[in-house]
Amino acid sequence: MAGEKVTANLTYDELFEKLKKSEAEMRRLNRQLRANEKLVEAARVNTSIQENILNTMRRDIQATQEYNRQLLINCPDIIFLLDSSRKYRLGTYAAATFIGVSMEEQGVLIGRNFDEINERYFEAELAKSIMEAVSAAEQGETQRRNIVNKDSYYELMATPFYNDKEKFLGVLVLMHDVTDLTKAKEAAETASNVKSDFLSNMSHEIRTPMNAIIGMTAIGSSASDIERKDYAFGKISEASQHLLGVINDILDMSKIEANKFEISPVEFNFEKMLRRVVNVINFRVDEKCQKLVVKIADDMPQTLFGDDQRLAQVITNLLGNAVKFTPEDGSITLDARLIGEEADDICVIQVDVTDTGIGISEEQRSRLFLSFQQAESNTSRKYGGTGLGLSISKNIVGMMDGEIWVESELGKGSKFSFIVRMQRRVAKGQGLLRPDVNWNNVRILVVDDDPDILDYFKEIMKRLDLTCDNAATGEDALRLIEQGSEYDICFVDWRLPGMDGIELTTQLKSGTSNRAVVIMISSTEWSVIEEDAKKAGVDKFLPKPLFPSSIADVINECFGVWSQIDAAPEDAPDFEGYHVLLAEDVEINREIVAALFDPTRIDIDFAENGREAVHMYSLAPEKYDAILMDVQMPEMDGYEATRRIRALDLPQAKSIPIIAMTANVFKEDIEKSLESGMNAHIGKPLDLEEVFTILGKYLKGKSAKKRALKLDKTSVTEYGEGV
Repeated sequence: MAGEKVTANLTYDELFEKLKKSEAEMRRLNRQLRANEKLVEAARVNTSIQENILNTMRRDIQATQEYNRQLLINCPDIIFLLDSSRKYRLGTYAAATFIGVSMEEQGVLIGRNFDEINERYFEAELAKSIMEAVSAAEQGETQRRNIVNKDSYYELMATPFYNDKEKFLGVLVLMHDVTDLTKAKEAAETASNVKSDFLSNMSHEIRTPMNAIIGMTAIGSSASDIERKDYAFGKISEASQHLLGVINDILDMSKIEANKFEISPVEFNFEKMLRRVVNVINFRVDEKCQKLVVKIADDMPQTLFGDDQRLAQVITNLLGNAVKFTPEDGSITLDARLIGEEADDICVIQVDVTDTGIGISEEQRSRLFLSFQQAESNTSRKYGGTGLGLSISKNIVGMMDGEIWVESELGKGSKFSFIVRMQRRVAKGQGLLRPDVNWNNVRILVVDDDPDILDYFKEIMKRLDLTCDNAATGEDALRLIEQGSEYDICFVDWRLPGMDGIELTTQLKSGTSNRAVVIMISSTEWSVIEEDAKKAGVDKFLPKPLFPSSIADVINECFGVWSQIDAAPEDAPDFEGYHVLLAEDVEINREIVAALFDPTRIDIDFAENGREAVHMYSLAPEKYDAILMDVQMPEMDGYEATRRIRALDLPQAKSIPIIAMTANVFKEDIEKSLESGMNAHIGKPLDLEEVFTILGKYLKGKSAKKRALKLDKTSVTEYGEGV
């Protein structure tokens, strides 16, 4: 009842108001609930975020640890940390490897005293250097020094490190491998020294012949007798050839270093190439009284396709070195043979040059084929030379798909060998001996005290299918004849022990049967022995070393024209009736050409530059049979002059032979000459034989009728300045 009363006592408004308050309280509680729910959700989200952050941090820490581990593994430098008590705390794997511990075992280093590590793992000198640097760093001083460990070089730095309160924590040791840098520096310094020595040698090599040329020119010009002048001219010629060889070596080496060194293959006769080489080298062999033997195997191809000039250059260099480094009375042997054949008729040819010279040590052999180097630094002073020849030879042989090597001992001579590959070509012409002679009835006697020469003769006679007897002395030869042997041809060495070749010839010719042809063989110049030889009755002369074709040629001559040997040089060609125009701006070169061509009786007009040459030719094109054209000239060079001559509206201008005669001798220079319209190229200094051969080739193509008309003319209209 009381409740009712209370309820009854509340007015509607009061009740409504109370309900409103209750409703508001409910809304507030609901809002609080929702807020609490949001807080709970936010707390849950925050917990998740924190977990994500923690997970991310853990992953970052793990990644950082892995990166740190990889840094320690892959860092190429040797780095390690020592604490304030010198305990090893951290290091790169390179440091562990340097110390002598594998990467898997490097944990054994952690916590160990570095003094113990240093003493146990390092050699005394290295341990001392490292500890000195660490001790200095512990005193607050950063140390830098270079150290060597076996064959490696390192730059070492030891520096103290501190915390943010400047408290000393330990020493950081860093060692950087500078082996490559050090060796490159040493190599550069060595190369610089080598090139300095080379330049010094070049100065010596150039100045020595120049001094001889200048000195002998003065001697020759002041000499009153012909013999003295001839002696001076001979020395000038020798010095000039030596100087030309030096220049050619330098030019070849510059082309090699510029990658412009090229091979120009042609078809050539191997033996003829070898004979040219020997002719060049033979006088030096004779000067030193050396014995040079050339052996060409029977299976060697006669004709090959390759660069005969470069091949000759290699052989000349090897033979020149053999002569240079072999004492007087020593022996040199060149042996050429075929050692194999490959597809497309490619022949593998080996050439050996063996000498009894000073030999080469193992250490010297290691650098023998390097540029600018000889066996020893004083070698160039004693024997001369640029130190480039073998390096150039190695490049040439390499470009011929071959290799070059040396076998030698100091004091026991040397054997230089090389292999090249060249294509076999079919030899032209017939066999070595004339087919119209009955060779079965020909008897030959060879007299020489050198068993190698006798064996070589036997081999060649066997190839030629000829009958041959051998004798080692003059007395043995006479004994064979006294026993009834008769001979058609006798090859007699000039230098024989006891009875020499001259005396033997005298006795052979004074016998009742003196029909035998006596052919004297010797490495000595014919001019030296000619007078005595002819008095004794010598019919022919054959220079050593002997070649199969030269032996066959002289045998053929014996059954052809039976004439005494003529020791004079081959006559100059007869160019009488021909007229050439020479474009040359240097006066002394014009004088030289005029003097060299004088024996040929050819007519020469001179132009001092290309413009003048074009003008002179355009005025009288029918007058000239050929044009010799220098390249580098003032006003107009030879290339432009050639182009302008070819462009003239004259029938002769298109066909007249124009031959470059210039000191520009690189392959690109020759190609440029031909591209401008020239027909051929002759290099300076002039090789007279080459000049006559090339010029004769084009003059022979001229009409014989025109030449006859020229010779019949009683008066000739001159154009320009003539000689």
